[in-house]
Amino acid sequence: MKVLLLDSCGQTGVALESAMAGREPAIDLTSIHGESMIAKPEAALAQIAEGQFDFVINCSTFEQADLSRELHPKHIPFIESLVDQCTRCNVRLIHISSSRVFAGLRKAGYVEEEQAQPSTALGKDLLKLEQRVLQASENNLVLRVGWLFGQKGHGAFDELIHTLIRGGDVYFQAESVRAPTPASDFARVLTAMLLQLYYGAQCEGIYHYGSSEVTSSREFVEIVVGLAEQYGHIDAAALNLVEVDDPDQYDLPSYPILSCNRIREHFGVMQRPWRSALTAIMRQYFQENPTE
Repeated sequence: MKVLLLDSCGQTGVALESAMAGREPAIDLTSIHGESMIAKPEAALAQIAEGQFDFVINCSTFEQADLSRELHPKHIPFIESLVDQCTRCNVRLIHISSSRVFAGLRKAGYVEEEQAQPSTALGKDLLKLEQRVLQASENNLVLRVGWLFGQKGHGAFDELIHTLIRGGDVYFQAESVRAPTPASDFARVLTAMLLQLYYGAQCEGIYHYGSSEVTSSREFVEIVVGLAEQYGHIDAAALNLVEVDDPDQYDLPSYPILSCNRIREHFGVMQRPWRSALTAIMRQYFQENPTE
């Protein structure tokens, strides 16, 4: 199986590279850095025509949405060109999108059949790209995920850890609930999906995945701070946990909870909890990046 991965520097891309390395049956993985796609889009698109790939996985849209209120101005036209190129070359596109296409913060998970009605410019762009991907070919898939965290790769979680090390204000959303999901768990799920699709699974459309555990924004931040204090020996007294009512003012993204029944029914994927994975990630992070 030959796979092209778009954006290998974020937490999703790093986790996918690790999950696919050395596994049997072998996955021949080629990666392209997100910034190089914007700088040299023709070269990235040419690789699709020349590489005879079975799948293209686009993580770049999700990675941008994790760190910004809006997509790069050149990103949408690039993805539209990517969709056209995959269609011409008969390559199946797996587009990673975000639960941020939904506007609400309800505790019940959104299902795939619900109409997304985003209230932000970012959410509207995410939905536009989803629709473009699905309209281009019935073989393309969209996988929506919520908030991901991982030990390696740039992302909002990485920025949170650096804030804890530096000290200062740590913001979290009032009344916010989410299902934080380890990037390694996301990679496990997507790799399993790819193998089933490669061997003939007749699945299409939109799928959701996220952790089986729901928590508040406050609780998650407090757990991360406690683990950082335990393993990184950070000065918790130098931190000020600040609850905010307007998350957009502080660039705190909201990640509505997703229902994951469809992916379980079609791919046999079972959700996993996040707490033990978070402990292992924090321990290993500070082992490799000691703070004292």
